[in-house]
Amino acid sequence: MSHRENSPLFTKDNLRDALDQHHARIQAKVDSISREQFQASTDQQLFEHLHDTFLVSPIVLHEEQATMKPPEDTFVDVSGWAHYVSIGDGPAPVKGVRVRVHIPWVGDDALWKWSPDPMWTISAWGNVIASENGNYGTLELVISQPNQEPAHRVRETL
Repeated sequence: MSHRENSPLFTKDNLRDALDQHHARIQAKVDSISREQFQASTDQQLFEHLHDTFLVSPIVLHEEQATMKPPEDTFVDVSGWAHYVSIGDGPAPVKGVRVRVHIPWVGDDALWKWSPDPMWTISAWGNVIASENGNYGTLELVISQPNQEPAHRVRETL
């Protein structure tokens, strides 16, 4: 997959640290509720007040709804690719094909940024297209490969 047309995912600070900070904000909000308001409210009212403000919904991909745009002709830089010879330090473009896959998702769009573990070494790439409120959208994956590669490699890459 060509990373030039995709953005890195899960590269911001540690998710655990972000969730700990989020928890601290929840605690501060609970602590700021006046005694009168606390005593006048039902448990359900307090829950709803905090829930709507602080809910972090996990990302759920709807792979069964994935769509793929028709393949496009392109050039792929194969410098550094195994089984391809490139001469010099510059790019080594060869004719290729590009496909764009769109996968709908729901959840908190901020989760696309946070690293799940400080030891995270897996590179994930894609373009997150979020709704205005950030709780659903589309993950776009742009996959480019030389024409010489078998077509099934696109699915393997996906």
